[in-house]
Amino acid sequence: MSDPTSEVESPPSAGPMPLIAALVALVLGAAAGFFVVAPKLAGGGAPAAAEADGLVDDGHGNMVPAKGHYFDLSNVIVNPAGSQGSRFIVVTVSFEVPTEAIQLSLANAETRLRDGVGGILERKSVEELLAPGARDALRLEFAELAKPYLKGSSVTVYIPQFLIQ
Repeated sequence: MSDPTSEVESPPSAGPMPLIAALVALVLGAAAGFFVVAPKLAGGGAPAAAEADGLVDDGHGNMVPAKGHYFDLSNVIVNPAGSQGSRFIVVTVSFEVPTEAIQLSLANAETRLRDGVGGILERKSVEELLAPGARDALRLEFAELAKPYLKGSSVTVYIPQFLIQ
């Protein structure tokens, strides 16, 4: 007769599955490190000549135009012409320029730019500001206002906030 306490059953073995899962995870981690992390640590690999031409790597190996630098004049508030204080305009103007140096030049001229944008807006009536194409005309006027600070470069003007109350 056998003693029930002396026979110990061993648990069934888990087999090769945990080992295979660990190896797959290791290979995937190494691949991610090699193809994703290493290029970022190495500076992206974009050639200096392409960067000088205004092109940068988009992260997928494609050379695309570099994004510009933005200078924003937020929440410029004025009363339009003829409103006698009963209406107001709130505008944010964003200037996109090609270099950080020009962005800094615009930032140093913020007070003059803010005053100029306010002056342009307060000379226009509500009807002029609501007319079709008014924002396009304002973009051109704001670009002319920024011209002395551009050092011969171009500027793209955006008006992301335009509220007439």
